[in-house]
Formats: sequence, C-alpha cells, structure tokens
Amino acid sequence: MSYHHLTINERYHIRAYLSAGYQKKKIAKELNVSPSTITRELQRNSGPKSGIYFPIGADNYAKERRINQSQNANKKLDKNMQFYIKN
Repeated sequence: MSYHHLTINERYHIRAYLSAGYQKKKIAKELNVSPSTITRELQRNSGPKSGIYFPIGADNYAKERRINQSQNANKKLDKNMQFYIKN
C-alpha cells in the first residue's frame, strides 16, 4: 500500500461500510488502506458530540487542514530564509 489522501469517493465508501456494520479492519481491507488510516479518519472527522461520520464534511476538513499546513510551512520557511539572508 502506498500513501495517498483519501478521496471523497473513498470517504463515501467508509460511511456506507460503517452503516452496513463493517469493522474498521474490514473497511481498510475493502479500500486497500491501512487500518490505522480508517481509525485516524474516523477520529479526526466524526462529529465531536454525535460521533457520526459525514464524508463531505470530512473531505472539506481534510482540504482545510492541507491548506493550513501548507501555509504554515511556508511561513516557517520564510522565517528560516530571512535568518540565512540576514547572516
């Protein structure tokens, strides 16, 4: 298994498998991903109060995290570059 971000389609499959009563390990096998990927996906993207997993919300949250991560990485790079440029 190689690393990749879950697609919206895979997220809808997760929801369907959960509704059908599949265990996390079985879902991972069906989607050909690591069981820890499914566990993390559900922990990060299930509703905090309801515990319900919504694929479209999960996809939007994941996209936001990727954007924020990238922006923060660029800020750190800028600070490091400023240090080297000044010295």
